[in-house]
This record gives sequence, structure tokens and C-alpha cells, in this order.
Amino acid sequence: MRNLDTPVKQIRRKIFTEIAKIGFESTDESLIHDIESIPYNIVEERAKYRESIYRERAVA
Repeated sequence: MRNLDTPVKQIRRKIFTEIAKIGFESTDESLIHDIESIPYNIVEERAKYRESIYRERAVA
């Protein structure tokens, strides 16, 4: 049961990966913009788990 790879774990892993990238690569000037762009980097153009892409990005 411990090693089940669920969609929630995959999204969570993607979020933590993006946060770590931002922590290492962004500058003081681009930090806010980079943080706000995380949902657009993680979620594809088509909604996979929700009926709307906007709702999908809000959850991510």
C-alpha cells in the first residue's frame, strides 16, 4: 500500500519539483512571477482530472 503511485502524488511531486527549481534558479525580481506561473507549468492544455482547465490550475 505504501508505494502506490496515485495522480495526487504525481501532482504533488510536480509541484515540489517546480518550487525547488524556482528556489534555485529565480532572482529576486522574477520570484513572484515564477511562483504565480507554477500552475501553468504543471498542468497541460487539456484538463485531465477536472472539467475545466481553469479549475484544474486552481487545484494544482
